[in-house]
Amino acid sequence: MPGLTIGDSLPNLQVDTTHGAIKLHDYVADSFTIIFSHPGDFTPVCTTELGAMAAYAHKFKERGVKLLGLSCDDVQSHKEWIKDIEAYNNGKKVTYPIAADPTREIIKQLNMASKHKIATPANWKDGEEVVIAPSVSNDEARKLFPGGFKTADLPSKKDYIRFTHV
Repeated sequence: MPGLTIGDSLPNLQVDTTHGAIKLHDYVADSFTIIFSHPGDFTPVCTTELGAMAAYAHKFKERGVKLLGLSCDDVQSHKEWIKDIEAYNNGKKVTYPIAADPTREIIKQLNMASKHKIATPANWKDGEEVVIAPSVSNDEARKLFPGGFKTADLPSKKDYIRFTHV
């Protein structure tokens, strides 16, 4: 079953976000809203994707489209992660809320989950580097990717954004 798609009914959930508590129906109101999930804060692909959304947020706003991120981590973690998102994405500010879902109930109700060892970052093109999933340890990554990988230098000093060629 795919995740929430255009035309689906959105459950009217109350969620805690980086912008305070919101009820989804109140937030969405009569506008279009893009809800995007990620498996956890300080994850590589999501850092690039949420940064890309930050860069395009003004274009969505001009068209009356709202943005809402969703993660299983808590709001405080989101706020710390936003610093990395903005740093990695050339200072583009995250102006949209990111909802917390520590019990994973929201993600279950919206049916939005997936697992892979690699993923493609925002704006990826065939032949470019892919991102190694954070569930893969550095030791496992060395075995899986004998050609090596590089790690992004971020303010948090966490080594979760690792790139490799496949």
